[in-house]
Formats: sequence, C-alpha cells, structure tokens
Amino acid sequence: MNIEALVAAIVFLCLILTLMPLYTQLRLENEVLADKRIVIHQLYEELLLHSSTDPMVVTKEEWIRNPVTLKFKQTSSYLKGCATWKNVKKNNERLCLYASKS
Repeated sequence: MNIEALVAAIVFLCLILTLMPLYTQLRLENEVLADKRIVIHQLYEELLLHSSTDPMVVTKEEWIRNPVTLKFKQTSSYLKGCATWKNVKKNNERLCLYASKS
C-alpha cells in the first residue's frame, strides 16, 4: 500500500469521525425545535378555546413523544397558558403564552 492511499484513508476517516457526531447533534436539535413548534401551536389553539375562569391543568400525550402538561390561569386582565414537557434531550422545557380578555 502506498503512502498516498494511507493518507487519503486517514483523512477520510477523520472527516467521517468529525462529521457524524455533528450530523447527529444537528438532527437532535432539529427535533427539539420541531417539538417546540408543535407545542407552541397547540398551546395557542388551546388558549383560544379556554374560556373558564377556573385554573385548569391538562396533560396531552399525543402531540409529541413525551407528555405535555398545560396550565391555564386567569388574571384580571389576561389569560396565561403554560406548557411544560421533557424534550428529546431529556431537558425540561417550559413556555407560556398570554391572551387578553375579550
């Protein structure tokens, strides 16, 4: 085996060993963002439907891989809806949306 082929094989392996973890991380982050988009959209839809003045807690299991807990709280001037869940990286996520009273 000549030296050029050996160097080419080493460069190829270095590229593979560098790019595979990078690609895996990018796919994982893409899933985190996709789940967040789904939860934001669904929380918005639920916030529009929620009209009760009582605090409400709902768990939805069909939106993403992990259960999403929704909490709604009415104040004097707005309705607050929060969603909490574990993302695909097993980190806790929480986001809230607010709606003015109509």
